[in-house]
Amino acid sequence: MKIFSDGSLGAETAALRAPYKGTSNKGILMNSDEDLVKKISDANEAGYRVEIHAIGTSATNR
Repeated sequence: MKIFSDGSLGAETAALRAPYKGTSNKGILMNSDEDLVKKISDANEAGYRVEIHAIGTSATNR
């Protein structure tokens, strides 16, 4: 199962700690910490391996 934690750099939706140059946009996180833990737990209980897509610094440091 693949879970998307944030978006992409090209679309400026990867979740960053600092805003994208010339904007106040820091991207988006697709799940709260609680939702992410639940999705991973549910997938593991169902026997699925979990992969998480995380590009931005806010997403990779969760």
